[in-house]
Amino acid sequence: MKKTIITLLLFLLALAGCQPTDRKEEEIDLVAEETFDAQVEPLITSKQSFHFIVDWLSEEEIVYVELKDELYHIVAYNIHTREFRTLYKESSIVANVLIHPTKEYILLHTSEDDSSATVKMVDLEGHQVYELNIESNELDIQWNDLDPRYLMLTAFHEDWTYDHYFYNAYENDLSLMTLSYPFAKWLGEEEVVMFSNDAPESLEGKRMEVLNVITKDVHIQKNHILYYDTYQDALLTMEKKNDTTALFKVMNDSLQTVIEWEAPLVSNYSEWVIPEVSWLSGRELITYIPHEGGLLDDLPNGFMLMKIGEHKEHIIDHQINEALRCSPSKTMCLTGSSFTNIISIDTGQSFQWVLFEEE
Repeated sequence: MKKTIITLLLFLLALAGCQPTDRKEEEIDLVAEETFDAQVEPLITSKQSFHFIVDWLSEEEIVYVELKDELYHIVAYNIHTREFRTLYKESSIVANVLIHPTKEYILLHTSEDDSSATVKMVDLEGHQVYELNIESNELDIQWNDLDPRYLMLTAFHEDWTYDHYFYNAYENDLSLMTLSYPFAKWLGEEEVVMFSNDAPESLEGKRMEVLNVITKDVHIQKNHILYYDTYQDALLTMEKKNDTTALFKVMNDSLQTVIEWEAPLVSNYSEWVIPEVSWLSGRELITYIPHEGGLLDDLPNGFMLMKIGEHKEHIIDHQINEALRCSPSKTMCLTGSSFTNIISIDTGQSFQWVLFEEE
């Protein structure tokens, strides 16, 4: 009996000794969460006035669009001080806003009606650099990452025919281009990447071409490409390695592979699922990698958010393949269908940074 009592006392003492340690670990976790949350002061706004979120302007400021007094306001919100800075006001409907990678200029796509579009470039003081008026029902804008005075514009009409334009702001020259594919992307200052349109749509991929917009020379680079993306003079391609695996490559301006990785193929019945990408540099990016291949609706574990460069770094599991826009220091990214969440790249923590007064 005495031995039993001693054993019980030792067990209770051991249990008591464990409790502070567990509580301390919980407190550390809470402090870590509070520390990250405290770095970002949420934007509190109204659903009636809020229009959409644009992108990071700096490490402290995120740009969004709101409608007040019948004017669209392009506003920079400081996530640390809760200060607001109006960059520009527009009377026409604002369909889209882009921030150049240099963080020196903003591009506005506005419209007065369904068949026209106006494109304006303004500096951060609100001074207009140029304005273009284009007939279109839908407009795709590709802004050159290296030189903000170069634009490619694809103007779609009601019957889905399109006109492709190249704009050189140095010479104020808007010229028609003849391209076989409407969604070309800049590669460096003078070249664009596009699919050849002389091949039918296929789950095996298409032929990718590189066109010099100055000399008009076309270089056929590779067949069976499923997807491409560019950042400055870096090129990302996705191709089908086999029936279950996709091969990704990042190439430099000499088209030499600098990063390469594989991922399971995921389909949405009639097409392959393309992972969202946010470039950190020409040699590093953040993207999603599925745990397993198959149908998108049947993925039990979703996607892993990964930083891929010289090394692969796992950020967080069980994610949805949603668009990402990362801060200049690459430590935080806007995520979610409307970019109302922020995720920490270092910790994987995520929280909603836009709060609506009605909620």
